[in-house]
Amino acid sequence: MRTRATMTVSLPPAMIEEVERVRKAEHRTRSELVREALRTYFGAGRGYLPTLAERRAIERGRAEIRRGEYLTLEELRAHVGAVGRKARRKSRRSRFQGTSVTGFWRRSRSCGTTPFAEMWFR
Repeated sequence: MRTRATMTVSLPPAMIEEVERVRKAEHRTRSELVREALRTYFGAGRGYLPTLAERRAIERGRAEIRRGEYLTLEELRAHVGAVGRKARRKSRRSRFQGTSVTGFWRRSRSCGTTPFAEMWFR
């Protein structure tokens, strides 16, 4: 009894050339390459389900869109451009000058942030 069935598929010439190029580079048969592509295709998108919180957030977003509570891309760009900060001159002194690494770490931990968060998100 056969364990496999034969299927004929028509592909555009450009796709056939791509299949041949990949097949030769990976030293595989066309069948192996197509089987793997189909396994990947069938497996994609089936492995993730949004959490309850994510589903609720998605529904809230959809409701806002239905009510017209959204910005177009142009409006968003205009808003972001209007809120932008004016560039500042860099200070010649390091803002951490005179602070040891341990002192900096202790100070950061005491306020509940990491040194990186304090340094980059000020």
